[in-house]
Amino acid sequence: AELFEEMRQILHLEADYRRELQNLQQYRELLEGDDRFIVPRAFPEVSGRRVLTMSWEDGTALKDWIASAPAQADREDFGRAILDLYCREFYRWGFVQTDPNHGNYLYREDTKQIVLLDFGATLRFPPEFRTRYVELLQVIGTRDRTDIIQDGIDFGLLDPREPDVAKENYADMMLCALEPF
Repeated sequence: AELFEEMRQILHLEADYRRELQNLQQYRELLEGDDRFIVPRAFPEVSGRRVLTMSWEDGTALKDWIASAPAQADREDFGRAILDLYCREFYRWGFVQTDPNHGNYLYREDTKQIVLLDFGATLRFPPEFRTRYVELLQVIGTRDRTDIIQDGIDFGLLDPREPDVAKENYADMMLCALEPF
């Protein structure tokens, strides 16, 4: 029930263009001076409840760029930039674009820049939650599967009524997710 309620809330956020306009403007400010990223410019005077108007930004759809078999160094640079962006979003700003699907990015191969699109599902996370998340990562970093499972239960990510196979799958998933960090 909690998952469906969260999905309902996110869908409502995605359709709130006034809120998305504010998120877009804040992202432009936060990323000002970081040449790896381009955030479109908003036009509030021609935006409203049902429309968000922003600058047109050229770039290649991420799926097409990946399909073009870019150089390993370019793929690694892209991955580092996105991981760095996420870390700044979550740990420093507490302001996260929570819909990181391929359709929300364009890539400019000539300048090696990432165009960020769609800030409707951006959420704020309070410092207490972010601190608790760091604690979760520290537990996962021990690689102790029993502790990982227990901490997932304590954090509310895993229901204690799950069968053992689901708990083991959770531990596997957390260990896999830890690798970039």
